[in-house]
Amino acid sequence: MTSAQEALRWLASAKDDLGLARCSTQGGCHAQSCFAAQQAAEKAVKAAHYAAGARTVLGHSVRALIARLGRDGGAIEAAT
Repeated sequence: MTSAQEALRWLASAKDDLGLARCSTQGGCHAQSCFAAQQAAEKAVKAAHYAAGARTVLGHSVRALIARLGRDGGAIEAAT
């Protein structure tokens, strides 16, 4: 699987998690909504890493993953 394909796979999963977060909020399940929203954010940032050419992306901290995007050779510009 290419990095671009992996990016699309992670982005699709992020969109699914965001949908779950929205449904959970509407159903009053706020703790589950927060968890699903965090997962969506994590997966979306990992998708950006893969879109920029990463082979492996490790970690679960959205803040740390975003910070690495800026440090790892301008991955933000490459992913857009």
